[in-house]
Amino acid sequence: SGVKLHKNPSHNVAVCASVRVCRLSLSLLGATSYVNPLHFIMKKEIS
Repeated sequence: SGVKLHKNPSHNVAVCASVRVCRLSLSLLGATSYVNPLHFIMKKEIS
């Protein structure tokens, strides 16, 4: 991956966690938008 690792291990954990949360939310968003097209359309209108 393109995430740079720092010397501080706690920072690495934070980055790793945030990336995982981001991916999880994206996959959930993808799942809900796939199941509910209206949600996806509303999301596109907002952003």
